[in-house]
Amino acid sequence: MFQHNNSKAVCQLARWSVETYRAAEQAAGLGQTTFQVGSLEIAHSAARWTELKRKLGNARAWGLEAELIGPEEVRRLVPIMKTDDLYGAFYVPSDMDVRGVKVVESLAKLAAAAGAEFYADTPVTGVEVKGGRAVAVQTARGRVEADYIVCAAGLWGPVVAQMAGLTLPMTPCQHLYVKTGPLAELAGETEEVRHPIIRDQDRDMYYRQHGQGYGFGSYAHAPLIVFADQLRADDRPALYPALDEHVAESWAQAVARFPALERATLTERFNGCFSFTTDGNSFFGESAAVRNFIVAEAVWVTHAGGTAQAVANLLVHGDPGLDLRELDAHRLQ
Repeated sequence: MFQHNNSKAVCQLARWSVETYRAAEQAAGLGQTTFQVGSLEIAHSAARWTELKRKLGNARAWGLEAELIGPEEVRRLVPIMKTDDLYGAFYVPSDMDVRGVKVVESLAKLAAAAGAEFYADTPVTGVEVKGGRAVAVQTARGRVEADYIVCAAGLWGPVVAQMAGLTLPMTPCQHLYVKTGPLAELAGETEEVRHPIIRDQDRDMYYRQHGQGYGFGSYAHAPLIVFADQLRADDRPALYPALDEHVAESWAQAVARFPALERATLTERFNGCFSFTTDGNSFFGESAAVRNFIVAEAVWVTHAGGTAQAVANLLVHGDPGLDLRELDAHRLQ
């Protein structure tokens, strides 16, 4: 989870997420769900280093603790990374990684204790709109009346929105992730994540420690769109096979940055789905066409906790607590 964003509001959503997940970890008691190891965004060009200086200015203005560090400090934090070609890195010590499923379980446990009800294996089949207002949800197990309906359906966002007569310009896209087996350089490691998470924007890649192994994801490959209404109806609808050419391209970049990987074996390779809008931002807010229908879509784990807080603020207080006009659900129409 990289909290920095060029948008102050989106950065705040990420900061709220960190606070939410950390608090849920403590309150739910389901074990460790977060790893607040910090993050590094590396620069191996003068242009990227200039960009990171601008990000540092943003972070200071937004109230996010951050600093620029040199190659020696980067290597101290991540000893197995090649650093002799770096100008340095943008370091945010409060950034973190999470166990996604455990975070959800923690939040659900706390919500249930406060009175929330969850209905598993209950697909939404329709949204009732009367007099320009959303009034009920139709499901495979019956009709549910509601004063407000929140469309936070993830990959299925466009499908559920269409049930209310709305069009959301967003789609699931596949994204490559690869994990290695144990590295000799990490033998004896006892922590699941000790190194900071790493982002290399010039290569469209990021890296994360997995105990004695490593993982990396790539956004550099050609877009692989999956239409929301064609997602599989099984228990892993967001997982797809990785393509050999994409793995080979990203593997070459990964080995160049982490030479120890050259001797590693690949234990997992897959494409996972994320929701993308046409401008890369989330959709948030009450629909102007269908009142009481609130959209919170194209939201990833980094901003999910904060977006949930904004939704709660909107429902309870009539205001999300932030100026989120740049995420307006109608901005692309």
